[in-house]
Amino acid sequence: MLALSGNEILLGQAAELGPIDPQLQFVTDQRPVSVPARAAIDQFERAALDIGKDTGKMRVWLPILRQYGPAFLQECQNAIALSETLVTNWLSQYMFNGEDYSFERGKRIAQWLANHNNFHSHSRPVWMEQLLQVEPSMKISLLEEVSKGLEDAVMAVYWAIDVTLSETDAIKLIEHQAGSAYIKLMRTAVIGPSIPLKPSLPQPQPAPPNREQRRQQRKGRR
Repeated sequence: MLALSGNEILLGQAAELGPIDPQLQFVTDQRPVSVPARAAIDQFERAALDIGKDTGKMRVWLPILRQYGPAFLQECQNAIALSETLVTNWLSQYMFNGEDYSFERGKRIAQWLANHNNFHSHSRPVWMEQLLQVEPSMKISLLEEVSKGLEDAVMAVYWAIDVTLSETDAIKLIEHQAGSAYIKLMRTAVIGPSIPLKPSLPQPQPAPPNREQRRQQRKGRR
């Protein structure tokens, strides 16, 4: 989505874009689960269709639908609408700014990228050729065709960031060309097995009274 907010998209040889279909989370069996918003809506619609044809299927669908919250379906619809709206506005205001039918062209691209059924997986890559088929006027260029020096500089920054994030505790980098940087770290604490406390030694018990002591005790009670 951020790439689609620019005036132009520059891609390296191995670079790829991706779908913008929202992924929503809910908790089931005490663990978080992420699902595509469109897939959840499709499941609701399929359940409604099946139950409408045969009410006996309610007992099959009920355990599945019961996992979702009361507003989950509406949240899915809102998330998809928000993704489409943001990308449509960004494309019309920046990449297609001042051109004919800028809003319609931006909306066509946004709706295609936000439709989970076009990709069936949020991690599926979207290549430059695919986007140009949807909208041939999109401003997408390959880095190596723009400037060899720029490509080398971008890849140097990319690998520096990749090594930093994988080999250190850094999880977020914000850097400035003047040399200043903000680096957010996440400390990992290793907790070993707990050491049981040393059990206390049993306390010595007094010896039982002998015959003479027991006789004296009986006399005292009289």
